[in-house]
Amino acid sequence: MTKNKKKSDESERQRVLAYLKAQVAKCGALRRDHPEMFKEQKHLQEGTPERAYWHYGRLIGMRDALRFVESGDSYPRTLRLSASQIAALRERRIRKR
Repeated sequence: MTKNKKKSDESERQRVLAYLKAQVAKCGALRRDHPEMFKEQKHLQEGTPERAYWHYGRLIGMRDALRFVESGDSYPRTLRLSASQIAALRERRIRKR
């Protein structure tokens, strides 16, 4: 591996880590903004919409992880997109609904 490739890989790794840390921080704000969510634990109650939503989120995360591992990519596609590209994709999805 060349010196430039190593530098590029490390730069990409740092970018991915920064993105993931920002996402964790956003999710961490849930505890502050919605403390009732942690008391009620509705996602554990059979038949609630919260349980279905919780498991759907887990399913999507596991599918994304499988796709990433099976693809052999160095990083998931969405992490290689710029913020403006991600915003444009979201906008298209919203319009389709």
